[in-house]
Amino acid sequence: MAEFPDTRISLIIRLGEASDVQAWQEFAEIYAPALLGLARRRGLQPADAEDVTQEILFGVARAVQRFQPDQNRAMFRTWLSRIAHNLIHDFCEGRRRRPAAHAISDSWLEKATQAGESASHDDFDEELRASILRLAAKRVQERVAPKTWNAFEQTAIQNRTAEWVSQEFGMTVGSVYVARCRVMSMLRNDVQQLLADCQVTPADSNAEEGLQ
Repeated sequence: MAEFPDTRISLIIRLGEASDVQAWQEFAEIYAPALLGLARRRGLQPADAEDVTQEILFGVARAVQRFQPDQNRAMFRTWLSRIAHNLIHDFCEGRRRRPAAHAISDSWLEKATQAGESASHDDFDEELRASILRLAAKRVQERVAPKTWNAFEQTAIQNRTAEWVSQEFGMTVGSVYVARCRVMSMLRNDVQQLLADCQVTPADSNAEEGLQ
């Protein structure tokens, strides 16, 4: 059974320990796809988007020890978004002379985390919500029987009728509805937990719209 990552504050604290591989894996599992999506949204080709995403993660590794979670809990997504937007902007502007990832300076990081106070971070939040929904679906799929997931996928995503699914997978119509409801409930719970971990409030999020 896949476990949830630590609450975002404890995970941020653990990121300060470079040797904590599990913390970085948990962090990257949620945030790397969102950062990659942000880079692609800005028009970067897949290989370039991958490179920039790695640079962003490296920048976070360099700067996270200076982040004060107790004082800035609500600001972590904004802090990360600033680093991402500035690195992507540098790349798009053709500033090839910028330092390589392994040589990003402390002064550059300081500027990157402070710049763009008035900039909108909605695009990053949208990518983060999409990443959360994909991760929740992956985790739920790992916890249920294949037939249960197929019944949900075919009815909720592919818009097949319960009658069609019952014949295709050898289930009763009632069991198809039960499977769909069970998976929907699990998805909602996982999404809500991940939203809380990432400091995205359900009231501000569209992540659950895909579960309707």
